[in-house]
Amino acid sequence: MAQHEAAHVVVGCVMGLRFRKATVSREWDPIERDFIGGATYFDGRYGTHLAWEIMGAAGIAWSKIAGCPWQWHRYDLKELKRSVRTERGRRAVIRTAAVLLQGLSREHTKVTRALMERDITGKDLAAIARGEAIDD
Repeated sequence: MAQHEAAHVVVGCVMGLRFRKATVSREWDPIERDFIGGATYFDGRYGTHLAWEIMGAAGIAWSKIAGCPWQWHRYDLKELKRSVRTERGRRAVIRTAAVLLQGLSREHTKVTRALMERDITGKDLAAIARGEAIDD
């Protein structure tokens, strides 16, 4: 789940959304080898409709790339279906998010590592981007 939420974070930021916070449950699933759940928050006053769609699709793209069960991205898919009416359109948005994620692999790894340790805020993300340790 940390990787899934990190996908939302890095793609959302590249799309110009203003990141606020990302959280990951501290409950560990030994079978999936990841945390149970999480959420990512951006400031809703900023960004285009397309930017929001691609950011939301990043969770779906990551889950598909990683071979995660569909349940991990069911909420993201439900939201995407509400904003992108056609299957063809949804596939295009998910594909766009996947391409962005491939180019952001280093950033995705850094954000994932931080989320494995704790929830992160915009201030934390700025420190990560500068290569600094995040403060407790």
